[in-house]
Amino acid sequence: MVSGDEDETEPRLLLDEKRPILEMGNIDSFLMMTARPLGKLNHLRVWHDNTGKKPSWFFSRMMVEDLQNEEKYYFICDRWLAVEMDDGQIDRVIPVAGRSELTSFSHLFWNKTRRNFTDGHLWFSIIHRPPRSRFTRVQRLTCCLSLLFMTMTANIMFYGQEANVTQPALIKFGPFSFTLHSVYIGVISGLMVFPVSIMLVTCFRYASVKPDKTKDKYKQNLNVACSTSGPDVLTITYDKEHESQKDYLDIGDEELRKLATPKTPYRDLLTRATLSDSRELKSSVSQRGKTAMSTRHIDFDEDDEAISSYIQGTEAKYPTSMVNTPAGVTEIKTKRKKKFELPWWFIYIGYILSFCSVAGPFYTLVEIGGVLGPTKSAEWLSSMTVGLIQSILLTQPAKVLIVALLFALFIKNPSKDEDEERELKSDEDYLHITTVQDEKTRERAINIKNNMMTTYAPPDEMQLHDARQLRYKELKMHAITRDIILYLLFLYLLMMCAYGNKAEDSYYVKKSCYDTFIKAKYVHHYNYSIYNMHKVNSHQSFMDWIEHVVIPGLYDHTNYDGNKYNQHSKFIKDQANYLVGVARLRQIRVKSDPCIIAREMRNYISNCRETYDVISEDTASYDEGWIARNESENKQQLPEWKFESAIDLSGYPYWGTLNVYGGGGYVAELGKDLSTAKAVFERLKSNRWIDIFTRGVFVEFVLYNSNLNMFSISQVLIEFPPLGSAIHYPRFHIMRLDRYVGPFTYVILAAEVLTFCFILFFTITEIKKIFKLRNAYFKEGWNVLEFALMIICLVTIFMFFFRLANSILTTKAIRDKPKEFHNFQYTIMWDEFVV
Repeated sequence: MVSGDEDETEPRLLLDEKRPILEMGNIDSFLMMTARPLGKLNHLRVWHDNTGKKPSWFFSRMMVEDLQNEEKYYFICDRWLAVEMDDGQIDRVIPVAGRSELTSFSHLFWNKTRRNFTDGHLWFSIIHRPPRSRFTRVQRLTCCLSLLFMTMTANIMFYGQEANVTQPALIKFGPFSFTLHSVYIGVISGLMVFPVSIMLVTCFRYASVKPDKTKDKYKQNLNVACSTSGPDVLTITYDKEHESQKDYLDIGDEELRKLATPKTPYRDLLTRATLSDSRELKSSVSQRGKTAMSTRHIDFDEDDEAISSYIQGTEAKYPTSMVNTPAGVTEIKTKRKKKFELPWWFIYIGYILSFCSVAGPFYTLVEIGGVLGPTKSAEWLSSMTVGLIQSILLTQPAKVLIVALLFALFIKNPSKDEDEERELKSDEDYLHITTVQDEKTRERAINIKNNMMTTYAPPDEMQLHDARQLRYKELKMHAITRDIILYLLFLYLLMMCAYGNKAEDSYYVKKSCYDTFIKAKYVHHYNYSIYNMHKVNSHQSFMDWIEHVVIPGLYDHTNYDGNKYNQHSKFIKDQANYLVGVARLRQIRVKSDPCIIAREMRNYISNCRETYDVISEDTASYDEGWIARNESENKQQLPEWKFESAIDLSGYPYWGTLNVYGGGGYVAELGKDLSTAKAVFERLKSNRWIDIFTRGVFVEFVLYNSNLNMFSISQVLIEFPPLGSAIHYPRFHIMRLDRYVGPFTYVILAAEVLTFCFILFFTITEIKKIFKLRNAYFKEGWNVLEFALMIICLVTIFMFFFRLANSILTTKAIRDKPKEFHNFQYTIMWDEFVV
């Protein structure tokens, strides 16, 4: 209902069976008539009946234009009409907006931004083009194609000169790699093609409509017909149409208010009276003595004042290209500021420029792109991608925001933000063009008019309360269902991130390590099982295992036929895994100081063997044979007898079977080849490196299988308790430093990105609930569980990125120092945490 100073309309039903209306993001237009003038509009009342699948409706604003005097009234709501949103009301009274509201920065800026993102953003507007815009989707797509080819050409021109530029550092993110120089080129090339893109858009957007010769001919015939017809013919035609429409002026049904359609004035009303047949036209002219109307005014009857007013207002609204003014009707001249338009033939200029901007770059790409090579081609594609992303996510949105900002700060004219008026083309027609003259339709109109207030009255408070409770239950049910689906999907993505790179081949890699070093299957002995690690039960058997299994397995390159396959190769005995750096032995021992012996046993026992703990761990440095070192002597110390802390070795405590052992110890590196390894071993054996104070020995080395992109990290531990014997704790950790290799790479990357988005969504949702409920949030058990889950997810993200950084640093260390031992303990720890 629209109310003015003089009158108000009856409830109007916004319903149209020929088009979808009042949908999300829609800008709908309606044409309405009243039997009497309303005067200056002061408020609008709008409601709905809360029916349908999704009755909730966010009403932004309404603009009402008086077609007779071209006055515009704005009603700004920006609130929900829904039982479950805002204040729960579906009936609102909205006063007419004043100048201060219309020109406020927030209103103008957000409305202009929202509108320009569907019209001004070149890429997004292909899908969400305003329906009244003359800038068609084909033209927008043409501009995007031109922009794509011009960006590619601008990028490739830079790479033609890149030989003179120092090669920058390569930045890798999963399967993607780029350089800062390629990013720079992408940004600069995007800025270079921006002016040409603006020129193309201007040619298409501001070109005027091509004159329609058929309409000009029709206009001439209509003017001749009107000038020779006389006032009686027009008056009779208007009377007949007006009488058939008089009862329907306040009806909300669009199908019944046919006089309110823009197609009705003149062309429909006069065609039957003046252009039905050329012979009747001549007959009418001859009967009137061939006298034409010389006056510029037609005397309508008193009953025709409404239709006369409507026609004059419509003539002012719709230009003569669509509604032709008869010679006998006074033309209403209005002073309307003409919009900036280019001549209609600028469309052809735009298409010519688009063709040149595609054909020229295409030829250039074929000529230059074929000689770049794979490396530069990959960098060129990454640079072009950066340019396109910059255009879509930076340049175009920046243009939209700047235009909206200037509009809100300086122009401050809400009428300039309306949709452009668009005339019908010769092959187009309005949806509602029929007239209502049958009795059945007249009876339907009268029934709707009589029952308007009772049929379309807003629901009462009891109905709203019941509807609100039902809606709350529906929303709760939908929320539960949505949460279940989202959590199942989140769990699936989380499992993909954790186990997606754990290939089934890792089992066979681990089995190969066990066969080589634990089960000793590659030992050249008829009874190789005697050297099985599980047979180790003393210091002597441990040294035998190192001599006959570990060292040959790592360094012996004898083939099955007895020949050396490659003495300089670093492939181990199974010829599938590659030794990374060198292998080492790390000993954990206790102090040799006598422990406390019971008084009764001191006559029988002179010393005892201490169990291992942090206090009893030996951290002193010795000479060969565990002889206490005299620091005053300037004697070279071998590394096997020098204690190194966990910080020096980049290690951390390790949990064995009997104790938790520190990350430091006495380290003996076996070297890079078989002869060096044997020499080191003989030195250790002859000087009794393993003795009664040894509590554990770690056999540490790293293997790499290039066929499967897998690392095998040995953390085999032999524990020697003070009571004697030995306890075995074999362990090989199989992992991938680079997760993004292989055909499954992009699936894993997509799963990780989606998982991160899920966690971000859950975090934002919980933070909003915390701010809304405050202390009451933590009083519910499920909220506490959600909060704990959110914290765990955030910590997991931190550990994931820390593992990624640690993997990158470890890979770089292997590449920079290929002949040194590389400790993977922290890399293993972060990998296990993430998994």
